[in-house]
Amino acid sequence: MDLGIKFVTASSAKKTSHFSTLKTIKEWMTDILAPYVKSVIKADNLPKNQKSILFLDCYPVHIGKDFCFYVLKEHPNVFLIFVPANCYSRQQIIQQAWEKCIVKEFNLRGECLLARNTKAAYHAYYKADKLFHEEIE
Repeated sequence: MDLGIKFVTASSAKKTSHFSTLKTIKEWMTDILAPYVKSVIKADNLPKNQKSILFLDCYPVHIGKDFCFYVLKEHPNVFLIFVPANCYSRQQIIQQAWEKCIVKEFNLRGECLLARNTKAAYHAYYKADKLFHEEIE
C-alpha cells in the first residue's frame, strides 16, 4: 500500500467485467486516492476541505449513477471529469479540462480577460461588492 498498489479481485457476475467494478473503484477511492489527496493537502499546507479533480475515462462503471452518487456522498471534495472517448494524449485531456473552465461567456483566455465587456463586468462587480471594493482599496 505504501507504493499505492493494491491487488484486488473484481468478483463480478458479469463475465465482461474483468478490470474495474463498483466494488474495486470504491476501494481505490478509499484506499489509494483519499490517502494520497490527504497527504498532498498536508504536505502543501492546504485547507482540509481542499477540492481535487479526478480525471476518469468513460468506462461504464466510472460514469454509472452508483459511482457518481457514491463520490458525491463519500468524497464531496472530489470533482469528476470524464475524458471523452478516443482522447489519448495529455494535451487532449488538458484541452478538454480547459474548455470545462468556461463560465457563461467568460473564461481564462487572454482575449476574454482583456475584452471590453469583461472589463465592464469587473468594474460593475467592483462597484457592487462592498467587501471586494474594500479589499482592493
